[in-house]
Amino acid sequence: MELMKWASFIAILIIIQACENPEQDWVTISPIQCMENPWELSWLENHESDEWSNLSDEEQLDVFKKYYLDRGVPIFATRTSFPNEGSCRACSCPRGDQIHALVNSSDIHQMLDWGFSLD
Repeated sequence: MELMKWASFIAILIIIQACENPEQDWVTISPIQCMENPWELSWLENHESDEWSNLSDEEQLDVFKKYYLDRGVPIFATRTSFPNEGSCRACSCPRGDQIHALVNSSDIHQMLDWGFSLD
């Protein structure tokens, strides 16, 4: 009986994965340092800069998602990666992380205009 439960669970996962929305794509951006990213600058209009460090990673991603939603682009999922180990100290340099965002395919061109690349 336990084997049947696992087999059913695996079958459901396969079906869910097969039903991924083909009208959505992942884009990625490499944020820069010094709170110079557009979502951070927007957030700073109503907050003190030292408050940012008190936000959890999830809360910071919520700020990111809200920023783009307010501009008409819903983000359905996010993930982060850390492909760059070293960076320079200038504010225009990447922080070392990347943010990956799942968006509607119809929003890809807008995201590319905003500095994202296809994932």
